[in-house]
Amino acid sequence: MLDSAQMYHNEKEVGTAIRTFLKNNPSVKREDIFYTTKLASNDGYNRSLKSLETSLQVCGLEYIDLILIHSPYGGPKARNESWQALLEAQKRGWTKSIGVSNYGVKHLQEMLKQGYKPVINQVDLHPYMTRTDIVQFCQKNDIILQVHAFDLDILPI
Repeated sequence: MLDSAQMYHNEKEVGTAIRTFLKNNPSVKREDIFYTTKLASNDGYNRSLKSLETSLQVCGLEYIDLILIHSPYGGPKARNESWQALLEAQKRGWTKSIGVSNYGVKHLQEMLKQGYKPVINQVDLHPYMTRTDIVQFCQKNDIILQVHAFDLDILPI
């Protein structure tokens, strides 16, 4: 699984690495590599959809396995429009799955009330930040938690 994001400015490099690896390893298929990227901002339906199309072109892959909304910023209207753009990207075959990143319980409840459920919520979670409320909410609602940890320097190694 390879994780990228528009905000990380690494979609081109990750896509190139995947294509090069596949070319040099013919026994490995594209479906064996899981590629994720994230929408940089909740910027309305049309801009978000265009931004997702650009991500697909920049990475140079036939599809993106998972696209996430990077954060809940922008308010309910912006979040909803961005989610609509992700749904359209999935309908067009640009991505197989859609989800969110850094969403709190309030944001997830808002989505569920609108009839939408992300496959994944990617959050910062580790022994020093247990976030029990998000963990319990996602478990109860069958939303996969994907963990990232920005503060790895605080973990004893």
